[in-house]
Amino acid sequence: MAAGLKARKKVQVWIFYRGLKKNTYVLLLLTRPERGSFWQPVTGSVEPGETLRDAALREAVEETGLKFCKKLIPLDYDFIYDKSGTTFHEYCYALESSGLKGGAPPPITIDQGEHSSYCWTSAMEAERMLSYKTNKATLQLLVRFLSRSTLCDLRKKNT
Repeated sequence: MAAGLKARKKVQVWIFYRGLKKNTYVLLLLTRPERGSFWQPVTGSVEPGETLRDAALREAVEETGLKFCKKLIPLDYDFIYDKSGTTFHEYCYALESSGLKGGAPPPITIDQGEHSSYCWTSAMEAERMLSYKTNKATLQLLVRFLSRSTLCDLRKKNT
C-alpha cells in the first residue's frame, strides 16, 4: 500500500448454528453473477464513524434478516488485499444464530442486490465451496474456536 493511503475497512462475519447432536453448520451466500458467482460468508464495508463490531453486526442483519441475541465473536484475524486498484483491510468475526425446533436451520432473507442464493452447510463442505484462501483461513479459525468452546462445555459438565 502506498504511503499515506488508507485501506478501506471491511468486515467478514461467519454465521453458524448448532443443530441436533451439536452438529455445527455455517452460512454461505452466493454472490450474484455480476459480482462473480462465488460462495462467501457475510461481508461488507465499515461506514464512516462506525466501529468494526457495529459494522459486523449491521452487515449480518442486513444480509440475512436474522436477529442475533448472542455476542459477536472476534476471530482475531485480519488481512489486507487489493482489488481493482483499491486496498481493503478486512476484519473477521463470527456470530451464532439459533436453529429452529428440531434442529432445522433458521430461514434467511438475502439481499437480492448482492446475493442470489444461500446455504447452510458443514464446515468441511463449506471449505470445498469457498474460492478465496482468506475465507478458508477464517473458516478454519472458526472451527478451532468452536472445538475449543465445545471442550470447555464438556469440562464444565464433568466438574
